[in-house]
Amino acid sequence: MSAINEIQQKLMTQLDMKLEDLKPEQVARLVAAEVLTEREAALVQIRLETAKPMQAPEFREVTDHGYAPTLLQQSFSGTAPVLQTGKDTNAGVMKLGQVDWQQVFANCNLTYGRITSSSAFGCSSKPLFKEPTGATIKQGFRAAQVSEQELAVVLFSDKFKAHSELCSAQAYQEVCTPLAAAAAEYKSASHQEQREVGTQYSVVHKYQVPAGSFKIDTEHLELNPGFVKSVEEALSAAGNCLPEELSKFFEDRIFSTYGDVYPTEVMIGVAAFSTEVKNVTKQESKKQATDSAHVAAGGIGQGVAGKGDVAAGTEMASAEGAHAVNESRSWTSIGAAISDGKNPRSITSSREDSSAWRCIQYEKVASVFDFLPKNLLARVRELEQKLESQKKQLPALPPSEDLERRRLAVAAVIKGLQRLDRWQHTMYQRNEAQRLLAEVQIRQKRLETGESLLDDAEHKQIKWLVGLYSGFIWNVDDNKTSAAAQRSADVLANGR
Repeated sequence: MSAINEIQQKLMTQLDMKLEDLKPEQVARLVAAEVLTEREAALVQIRLETAKPMQAPEFREVTDHGYAPTLLQQSFSGTAPVLQTGKDTNAGVMKLGQVDWQQVFANCNLTYGRITSSSAFGCSSKPLFKEPTGATIKQGFRAAQVSEQELAVVLFSDKFKAHSELCSAQAYQEVCTPLAAAAAEYKSASHQEQREVGTQYSVVHKYQVPAGSFKIDTEHLELNPGFVKSVEEALSAAGNCLPEELSKFFEDRIFSTYGDVYPTEVMIGVAAFSTEVKNVTKQESKKQATDSAHVAAGGIGQGVAGKGDVAAGTEMASAEGAHAVNESRSWTSIGAAISDGKNPRSITSSREDSSAWRCIQYEKVASVFDFLPKNLLARVRELEQKLESQKKQLPALPPSEDLERRRLAVAAVIKGLQRLDRWQHTMYQRNEAQRLLAEVQIRQKRLETGESLLDDAEHKQIKWLVGLYSGFIWNVDDNKTSAAAQRSADVLANGR
């Protein structure tokens, strides 16, 4: 019989008490009463310490609160429902069993991939992994060292707004597959450092109440066989695709179903955020915009100081100290309901409720291909190398000719948008034309970089606007202007 079993038998025989029911302060009293020896007491202390439940620090008393059973976010207003918690009121800590941990993992959708190509940063329709055991999940959890955080996130591009609200700037650093074009584009967004007068940018005010973080050991996760089979089939069919078609091909066959990235490190808890749009009245760098946002960030609640990147193309600044809440902001919550619809600090009490925990920030993600079996991963890497080499072999115009082509394209787009003034149009169409005209005029200063001057939405909008006055047989000149502007918009959207 082992020493610990002997101690258990002694406690049951002499005191009718189970070892796990002992409290640390009782052990010393049992030694004084000569029920336990010093050595036995040491073994008991070790056993009690290793069996201690995982806990999150600084829990508050439960008040009026609620949560949203959704993947990322949900808006709330009015009075939130009261939830039951797993809190042990005697011990003052959260006691989570294996089933509880599995529920947390399921609520955070951590068996699913994430779809970067979606503007909403969606969850895959099918799971990437099978659900792990509660014991495996608990090993990857680390309790948070702070109870609250205030962040001000500056976004110079709204294209990946949903990603920026949830991902740190470093999250995509290890995602390097050229087959996931959207992920690569999201990474490159961080290069945008400055905005010109007359343009706009967004500031996301975020209030986070972290419970802890998951560092997910994917070695303990089992891949969904359907994902492996889909990749095998896609690789077999990819040989018939042109290089420029591969990214769209994998998006349709793999990424739309299983996601293009998987979160390997996430912060969980509850959070709320509010977005406001600001106008650039003087030439402003990313740092200057961030510093201004830092000053304006006061108005959420008592925060924890700190600084670092939060999202691609952004920087964040944390605010410190108690502030009055800005009642004019509309807040969106993640995991917990905002009880009065305006004060984000009302979500704080939901930190005690493990059923309210959701992913509130993605610290690190990896390509879904990284988890494939070695032989299949080797085939993916071979295809990626082939794609990169084919791209390099594509004939390119001499720099001078390419620059001239882009200059002519800018002129044609400007002329096409200005021509819209000759025709009757709605206020919306006029405002859109003026906005895009200003953007193109500003961005022509970046012609020599060879980068795309229009994102997908701007590209489509320009082609729609300049197409409004085309197609009439009596307007030959306008038809030519419209056609030239549409072709030129393609040039500016594709880059060099």
